[in-house]
Amino acid sequence: MNLDELDLDVSNDFFGNLDDVGLEGVKNKKPKKPNTAKQTDTTKKLNSISKQAMKALEKDAILPLPENFEAYFEKTLSQEQDEGVRERIKAMVESANHDSRLIALEKTFNDNFSTLKSVLEHLLTLCKYMSAMENNTEKRLAEISTITNPLGAQNAIKVLINEIRGFHKQFVLQADNISRSYRDMYAKSSTIKSNAIYDTMLGIYSKSFFIHTLELECENGTEFPRNSALVAFAPSRELGAQLSNQNKLVTTFKNIARIVSKNIGAKDLVSYLGGGRFAMLLKNVQADGAIKLCEEVIKKCKQTNIFIGDLELNLSIVMGGIVFDISKTPESMLEEAKKNLDEALVEDKPLKFGKTGASNSANNDDFEIPGDDFGDFDDFEIS
Repeated sequence: MNLDELDLDVSNDFFGNLDDVGLEGVKNKKPKKPNTAKQTDTTKKLNSISKQAMKALEKDAILPLPENFEAYFEKTLSQEQDEGVRERIKAMVESANHDSRLIALEKTFNDNFSTLKSVLEHLLTLCKYMSAMENNTEKRLAEISTITNPLGAQNAIKVLINEIRGFHKQFVLQADNISRSYRDMYAKSSTIKSNAIYDTMLGIYSKSFFIHTLELECENGTEFPRNSALVAFAPSRELGAQLSNQNKLVTTFKNIARIVSKNIGAKDLVSYLGGGRFAMLLKNVQADGAIKLCEEVIKKCKQTNIFIGDLELNLSIVMGGIVFDISKTPESMLEEAKKNLDEALVEDKPLKFGKTGASNSANNDDFEIPGDDFGDFDDFEIS
């Protein structure tokens, strides 16, 4: 085997060079002069909005925690009449947001590439051993062919076999290293998938992260009480009746998820629960504010038509919501919200909001749209 024929050059930004890597010298740079901050109209407006948000927190007796301030800041910002200023401030806020989970994800991603580099190194070593064995075998066979004494030839063959066994041990060792590295990469990837925050298919938060957030809301609500709402929503009966195949279903759900996410708060969460139902958590909002927001989202969806082939679909949705109650479990509150959703569908209403008695929505589920059996879309491939 000729290693020169192999294309093993994988030097790039991820792997670096398989050879030893040296550090380049860092040139000294002259320190830059500090920039003097200038008070622009946008900066002045930002200060004004921040002060208004703080006053609103004090007025409502809400603890000035960063998350609470962000919610009130966002609400105050949405009332800004100058769209240009509003968009500039939103862009700045979004650029400053960082997520520790995202950092952890990036670290795991980079760790997996380091492991992949190790796999390539083991493969390279394996190829070298195979090449050495090939050359050694050819050399031994050439020597054996010149031996006329049968006993000498037999001893030479035994030597060759022992050498091949030595190479075989090295092959097994390298193969084991490759297998271990692969299992390590697979375990990390599986952990990422199971703990994923985001559902990349629908562009919203994953169900597991959504439930986890509800649990945290219940835990933190005792010491840091705040008003929130939990809402379940789904396509209307008219829209659901038209979702007769996977393409229509997924395309419709992705558009609904996009519109809902765009028209609620940045700290509010939307997730797909399965069975044709979504849920959203609205933070730092009173019941009347939650109702108003739901009505606005329903209106936005109803005003949107999408085309799938020759079919035009109106994205009408129905919602059922409750006031978040930290004394209940996330599962029981979701069932109550889904019960209100089911009743709204039966009564042909766009929204039903309020407290409900204990119920099991899963056993009394009279709302079924084509595609309920599609589960969490694991079998779907969306380009």
